[in-house]
Amino acid sequence: LPLRLGSLKAQLGHSITASAAAGVVKLLGAFEHDTLPAAPRVALDAPISELAKTQFVLESVHVAWTPRERPRRAGID
Repeated sequence: LPLRLGSLKAQLGHSITASAAAGVVKLLGAFEHDTLPAAPRVALDAPISELAKTQFVLESVHVAWTPRERPRRAGID
């Protein structure tokens, strides 16, 4: 299974409080709408070639995130 990544700092900057609070809001929205949102500007930026060799996926489009037999898990940095 891929580990899907998202980002808000591309649009908010690196203010710790603002990005942490926005990360919580984004995560709660993802749970509520059963959707993993696309990372901002991914379609416009150059792809990160090192990610292609790993299990990490930086989403460029919204992805359905429906509950299954196992619990959904997410983290905020």
